Amino acid sequence: MKPVQLAVIGAGNVGQRHVRAIQTSADVELCAVVEPSIDSLACLDLNGIACFDDAASLFENLKPDGVVIATPTVHHLQPALQSLAAGCHLLIEKPITTDLDESNQIIEALAGTSLHVLVGHHRRYYQAVQQARQIIQEGRLGKLLAVSGQWCLKKHNEYYEPDWRKQWPAGPVMTNAIHDIDLLRFICGDIQSVYAESSHQVHGFEKEDVAAIIMRFNNEALGTFILSDQAPSPWAWEYATDENPAVPGTGENCFRFIGSHGSLDFPNLTHWTSTLENGDWFAPMQSSKINNEYHNAFQAQLTHFAAVIRGDEKPLISAEDASRSLAVTQAVLESIRQGKRIDLVAS
Repeated sequence: MKPVQLAVIGAGNVGQRHVRAIQTSADVELCAVVEPSIDSLACLDLNGIACFDDAASLFENLKPDGVVIATPTVHHLQPALQSLAAGCHLLIEKPITTDLDESNQIIEALAGTSLHVLVGHHRRYYQAVQQARQIIQEGRLGKLLAVSGQWCLKKHNEYYEPDWRKQWPAGPVMTNAIHDIDLLRFICGDIQSVYAESSHQVHGFEKEDVAAIIMRFNNEALGTFILSDQAPSPWAWEYATDENPAVPGTGENCFRFIGSHGSLDFPNLTHWTSTLENGDWFAPMQSSKINNEYHNAFQAQLTHFAAVIRGDEKPLISAEDASRSLAVTQAVLESIRQGKRIDLVAS
């Protein structure tokens, strides 16, 4: 089967990961990269690959089957609209855009076409995530009562040298917690309301250093989530999964799902139950480890993207679905600004 032809727009840190994943995949083939920075291009092996300064130049010369957009979030909209106008399927790095008005423009541009837009919430492709979703939806924990999570690590100082990373759209809520919010929506169901507070005590930048979030899900489960990009700790997704080769793994869980009949450590998938049926706190607890294999989610995402382009599969996360995760994340920031709970429109 002929590989699907893909172009990547944006070759920063995440764009480079996409390029390298494409170059090691049998399902897709890299045909072009759009990136104005010579230094960024120099980090990649692009021998024989067409390179362009902007999306307009790409589409004047080539018609890829699909496009991966990995620019900074504030620059997602225009290349997305240009790609759709050129008749290309899209994989947009998360979040889909910085606000719902822009994501709605992408959704409207899709109307009446046979094109698909996927959004790069790549954690949905992990086996552990799929298993946790199944465990909870099948009621193996009983009624889901609560979930707690953490994403706390310390980013290196050089990370903040670009001014755009000091602004709120590049803060850990929008850049990092949106992954966890999407994961929780996928596993537990939609979120009804959020309340959040933040702190700027380390850097004093516009973006937050720490945030605490309380969530109520549509199924009445409650959730708490703590995040910080200024706190050395072993509790973050990257540490738990060894997903990022640059971040040394700890193997420590970063989520707990708590139900009326049992609980689940995640992503290591340790299932805790009472030794007695309907046992109370006097009964000993027992644990069982659920088999789980980690794999390259970026590769799985590309394989799925190729299958969607060929018409063999439906998108695991569409533009509409990703927009709902964006809406929750924006509600977190709005709660911080207003100092009150924000209710979300039921979906």
